[in-house]
Amino acid sequence: MDGSQILQMLEGGDRRSVGRAAEVAELVKADPARVGALIAGMEGDDPVVRMRAADALEKATRARPELLAGYEERLLSLMAAQPQQEVAWHLAQLAGRLELTDAQQARLVERLEAYLNHKSRIVRVHALEALTALAERDERWLPQAWKRVNEGLDADSPAVRARCRKLVRRLSRLLEREEGEDGT
Repeated sequence: MDGSQILQMLEGGDRRSVGRAAEVAELVKADPARVGALIAGMEGDDPVVRMRAADALEKATRARPELLAGYEERLLSLMAAQPQQEVAWHLAQLAGRLELTDAQQARLVERLEAYLNHKSRIVRVHALEALTALAERDERWLPQAWKRVNEGLDADSPAVRARCRKLVRRLSRLLEREEGEDGT
């Protein structure tokens, strides 16, 4: 099955349905060469295919984040293009799974900062999750993640506040570990 056939599986209906995204995710996990087709679908003109391709990629990489290797630049570019909200929240979920250079991390943080002002609460929550994941992997980002998560505790949205309470606990453990290593 080639890339165009994969994308055809994601066509039809409207954005209220995920269609065959779970089935496509399984196909991608079985054949990593299909990842490029999903990213092409996320870059395409059809908002339904964009959303479902992003959903399928997110599902496929939960257990296999290594599938994203080699696609970091394209994903960062997609984030900078300010895609539709359904794609944006999946990109934020994917962001925490990317292996990035220092320069790419800085670009990612810039994009996530923009996502924190997104109209969608889901996009904001996943941006905070991604910042936390980045801080867990690279402690240079801990102060920024800590600041943004704590700001989220005062958000208008109960969902954002609830997620931030969980993220504060994750970041607190990281801070405690860091303090223990410093001997303070």
